[in-house]
Amino acid sequence: MKLSNNKLKFLFNYLKSVGLKKEASLIKGIIKTSYLDYPIEETDIDSKDDLFLYLEENPGELIFLDNPAGTHKKFGNNDKRLPFHYGEFPGLINPADDMGWDIVIVPSYNDAIVDGDLGHVDSGHNLEPIGYVPVNESKEDWANNASKDPPIGNDKIILAPEKKYSESDINSIVDFFSDLWQFNKVRLF
Repeated sequence: MKLSNNKLKFLFNYLKSVGLKKEASLIKGIIKTSYLDYPIEETDIDSKDDLFLYLEENPGELIFLDNPAGTHKKFGNNDKRLPFHYGEFPGLINPADDMGWDIVIVPSYNDAIVDGDLGHVDSGHNLEPIGYVPVNESKEDWANNASKDPPIGNDKIILAPEKKYSESDINSIVDFFSDLWQFNKVRLF
């Protein structure tokens, strides 16, 4: 399987480099499911509170890293280098976008398995929610800046190992999101 993943990652990076974003996204979906060593059943989780409860009862869900620390991610017209791992729970579906719930892992966490622009955190990890980055729900801001309605509920969940983090971890996350109009102030528990 490793050889196949390397070929898929090469194809993903090539398609991305030549501007074939849709095709690269399809390959990324195949790579995401290839990390699983068992079939995954998607579970719809309707709200942040439901997600937090689910994670408390089912800790250590597999995490797919769309953008490991050091890679770039676009938020609207902003293309920013990430100081933290950014990804999703592929089996826990957020109704705001019908994709996995988005996550941010504190920058001090370094146990992720990263290979190029993609990676994952195996199931059984000790990452737990410590807060979230709420989406800006202003219809006016979204109409003016993106010509669409706000993706209400597509908040980014912040995870830390055993809920332990440093002030530096939080400052990095706050600094990153503070100049993005798409988000409101970071909220910690």
